[in-house]
Amino acid sequence: MSEDTPIFDQNYRPQKRRKRPWHKGFSGHDPESIARVCAWRGEKDSAFEWLERAYVQRWGLSQIKVDPFLQKIRDDLRFTALLKKMNLSEN
Repeated sequence: MSEDTPIFDQNYRPQKRRKRPWHKGFSGHDPESIARVCAWRGEKDSAFEWLERAYVQRWGLSQIKVDPFLQKIRDDLRFTALLKKMNLSEN
């Protein structure tokens, strides 16, 4: 490399970051894991969307009541409704 060659292109402009949610395009992946990450990040609507997918696809949600990643969504009425649907409610 000669001294005349710039180390980087002076006209380089980084691409704009897409504003698409990180979990879009994961339709073939484990919906339970994606729901756990969404819940942990505080993305409640997405978490419940993925939990519903996990329920419909019959993924093992056996630890749903004690999973620490789901702590942030346990007080939501949708969580209680999902537990009832799964026959895991305390009532």
